[in-house]
Amino acid sequence: MINLKKIGLSVFCIIFDKTHNKYLILKRNGVKQEKYGFTWGFPGGHIEDGETSTQALVREINEETEIVLKENKLRQIFVAETPHDYDDYHSIYFFYYTFMDKKKNVIINSESLEFKWINIDEDIEEMFPLNKKIVNMLRKIINAEIHT
Repeated sequence: MINLKKIGLSVFCIIFDKTHNKYLILKRNGVKQEKYGFTWGFPGGHIEDGETSTQALVREINEETEIVLKENKLRQIFVAETPHDYDDYHSIYFFYYTFMDKKKNVIINSESLEFKWINIDEDIEEMFPLNKKIVNMLRKIINAEIHT
């Protein structure tokens, strides 16, 4: 008998400040740290039934940070599959980036303990490894956009 895993679809957003120098990360609460195995990460979450990836991202960002994003300002940069991350899920992640004024209020919900604006050149050890890969990719994209 074939045992098919559930497919988990998730979206995450790297939100840069307008200077392109800093991006927003959230420190997950203890429950999330234990469940996912990392401390810091990008805002985002699961795609709910009937949502597109951008609709889910706008909803998740608003729930987690009270930031209101516009779908047409989101740029997809990466899709990753990790069939072995969790025993009961085949995970597919959609990564987007956007820009916002850092002066806007960030109000985190109970899923996170704090937030930080991190310099694009700074490395965070306690970050999910896939997120580190995305940051490195974005460094190249941002540098290319600034110099064109």
